[in-house]
Amino acid sequence: MKKSLSTKLVSIILLIFIILISTVSFFNYKNASQDASDVYKGLQQLALSSSFTTINITMNIEAQQHLQAIAKYLQQIDESNVLAQRRVLFNVAEIVQYPSVYITYESTGKTLTEDFDENPTLRISNDWDNKPDLRERDWYVQTKKLNAPIVTPTYESQEGKYKGKTLATATMPYYKNGQFAGVIGIDIFVDSFQERFKNFKRPELPSMEVFIADSSGHIFSREKPLKTNTSGLMPLESALSQALKKKKEDILEFNNYGISQIAYYKQFPFGWTIVVSADKQDYEEATNKNLIFTSLLTLALLAIGTVLLFIIVKSYLNPINNIKQG
Repeated sequence: MKKSLSTKLVSIILLIFIILISTVSFFNYKNASQDASDVYKGLQQLALSSSFTTINITMNIEAQQHLQAIAKYLQQIDESNVLAQRRVLFNVAEIVQYPSVYITYESTGKTLTEDFDENPTLRISNDWDNKPDLRERDWYVQTKKLNAPIVTPTYESQEGKYKGKTLATATMPYYKNGQFAGVIGIDIFVDSFQERFKNFKRPELPSMEVFIADSSGHIFSREKPLKTNTSGLMPLESALSQALKKKKEDILEFNNYGISQIAYYKQFPFGWTIVVSADKQDYEEATNKNLIFTSLLTLALLAIGTVLLFIIVKSYLNPINNIKQG
């Protein structure tokens, strides 16, 4: 009778404990899942903000400051003074290490270009460039049409010492005496952008990557080569193109060749877009690890509690056995 009563008491108490612990564990799992999601999304947003800032400084703020400085000095020089103009372009190219700095004039179509050289010579040409008329180039046409600075889509250099390098061109309209006089441009290397993003890596999100898409929607900066499909567009490019039609900054979820991913994106003032993506599996693994740890800890404590409870109940029911014998 005593044994039966002890077993019944322990069983009832354990059942109550199991119900309570299960209820608490369920709500704890839900809260932990939401907390992990919030933390990981916060890491992605922080990486997005930092990445956006460093690229915007290079391609927008600094580039426009340098273009404005060039314009300011050129406005003080007569157009026929080729040597003085080249010195201005040369100094900017050497100091900032831009691949090329140039100006094309509206009235004549003539161009002056100075390239960065790691081993510069003191000799600067006193002649105009021997180049075809660049006024029909897209960067010139768009700058003149918009009457505003632009940053072109990226392209691969086809000739010269920078052949094979990926570049983009930042331009601004050049005015002299209040009249549109041409377009000033600078070429900028974009191959090394991923080096800046390595500092944003986090062990909590091993799949997190930073991408940059140019104004045409093409992703040109990425940590690893990405697969392409028959249409030529990657899943992220397709999803990003649709998302940008609605908002310039938001979160999107997409399927990347069978892998569900979460991405935050933000468009630059000059048309490029920065994206920080991560596998949804990273979010789930963090929650699952917490669930497994909590479950194992709960089972261990429940087992220990069962033994202790049985011993305590048994000791308290001993007087009943004495009464029975009496």
